Amino acid sequence: MLILILLLGLFLFISAHSLRFLASKTRAKVSGVIGEERWRGFVALVSLIGVLLICLGYWTGWPAASRSRSTPRRPGRGT
Repeated sequence: MLILILLLGLFLFISAHSLRFLASKTRAKVSGVIGEERWRGFVALVSLIGVLLICLGYWTGWPAASRSRSTPRRPGRGT
């Protein structure tokens, strides 16, 4: 499930940035109807959601032990 969150975030981020190349006519129509600033705000919002999902999927995908900064103790060292 966690990898799906990461992949969904990657999909949202990449597709938001590639709309100019993949769907230029649709992009021009929508930005003409709602305005250029609102279109850019929408793309920025989708990109931000994508980045947050990427971070969430990456962060929750790591085991809890690798998040700690302490090093494990070796047996027999005394300190």
